[in-house]
Amino acid sequence: MRRFNQLFLVLVAVAVSSAACSSSNPAGPTPGGSGATINGAIVSQGGSATKHSGTGGGSQTVPGLVVSVAGTNISSVVNSADEFSLRGVPSGSVELRFSAPSLNASLSLGAVQSAETVEIGVVISGSTVTLESQRRQHGNETELEGRVEGLPPTTPALTFIVAGRPVTTNASTQFSFHGDERATFADLAIGMRVHVKGQRNGDSLLATIVKIQNTRGENPVSLRGTIRDLSGTPAAFQFTLGEAPAVSGVIVTLVKGDANTEFGDDGRFADLANGKRVEVKGQLRNGFVYAQRIHFRDGDDDEGEEVEFDGLLTSIVGASPNLSLVVGGRTVKTNQVTKVYRRDMEVGLSALAVGQTLEVEGRRQTDGSILLKKIEIEGNDDDDEIRGTLTSKIGTSPLLTLVVGGHTVKTNGSTEVRRGAAHLDLSALAVGQTLEVEVRRLDDGSLLAREIHIVG
Repeated sequence: MRRFNQLFLVLVAVAVSSAACSSSNPAGPTPGGSGATINGAIVSQGGSATKHSGTGGGSQTVPGLVVSVAGTNISSVVNSADEFSLRGVPSGSVELRFSAPSLNASLSLGAVQSAETVEIGVVISGSTVTLESQRRQHGNETELEGRVEGLPPTTPALTFIVAGRPVTTNASTQFSFHGDERATFADLAIGMRVHVKGQRNGDSLLATIVKIQNTRGENPVSLRGTIRDLSGTPAAFQFTLGEAPAVSGVIVTLVKGDANTEFGDDGRFADLANGKRVEVKGQLRNGFVYAQRIHFRDGDDDEGEEVEFDGLLTSIVGASPNLSLVVGGRTVKTNQVTKVYRRDMEVGLSALAVGQTLEVEGRRQTDGSILLKKIEIEGNDDDDEIRGTLTSKIGTSPLLTLVVGGHTVKTNGSTEVRRGAAHLDLSALAVGQTLEVEVRRLDDGSLLAREIHIVG
């Protein structure tokens, strides 16, 4: 059956130790117990779908790719959906090997034990395989490692998203940076890698420990914009950048500097003024960008520049036709002349939904913003099935809005739900399940679920 080319993470049963993020390397796998099952998927950096460059035809990331457990005869051929499954893995230190005519690489998962579970996504870049995200679970205890994908105000207070999973915190949650330096919830930022330990709490994870694995100083950024609300002295100053682009998916407009801030182009602090165009290079910190270097730019040096790129739509703000979108981490705008297409058919701004992959064309305005003239919602003409993890369920049965594998799908009274041969109702759906969804595309470009299969 034809499928969307959207890769997804699969919940897997795997044996892992509580030292999942350590660098220890205990003895290799030893037989015993019920063994473990390791299922996974090839994903792109940050978890979005991509294809491995330089490979031949077909829909696989790497044609002919086989994943095996070192020291055993356990192996799995990666299928056309970029998934693999390894069963009966013995406990001990596990090393996965990735073999293909164009690839020979390995990946260590550390120590594993029976009766635990893990969710993994791996990235293939050239001849290297790296672990992008993982979820480890034993009973009610869960460990989660990955990138921060959501923070308030797009999530509830004291809640953030890691590798597609909601994580809640409270006054008892212990935050720290790598090296055990104390941290707080406010130190979290989009794109940071974190290691979370906690317990399941419904569809979310209640965190007891959150360790930030990369520090704020490891988040370099570059911004352009027009200075507004300038205040302070050379020792401590700040301003906002009108229409600044998004940083790691978050719109950051506040810039702060001090006596260590450098000025390029023979500039100096006295040259800062409201209305001037600048480029700021610095570090992403808690809610602002610390300016390491500031360059002054001519007011119209990039006005009218044609801009074209593609990326994942992660935010929609405003009322049609005047929307502010975050696409591939960059902020863009629409107006009444912006055209939206899906498969060469004009569908309108109402067809846009978070999780879509867009190809956009526009022009830079005098204030530095990008106004779009064309948006193409990417997809395959033959798509009629989605398979992926259910990450959101909103509405009242039978009129639900689901997000499955990054795609927004609607249900109605005709939608059928099945698990194996059993017929269920929509109440059986729960966030975290892996679903196969047969869909029909409506005239407005939205997707209506005809039949939903709960996998596992």
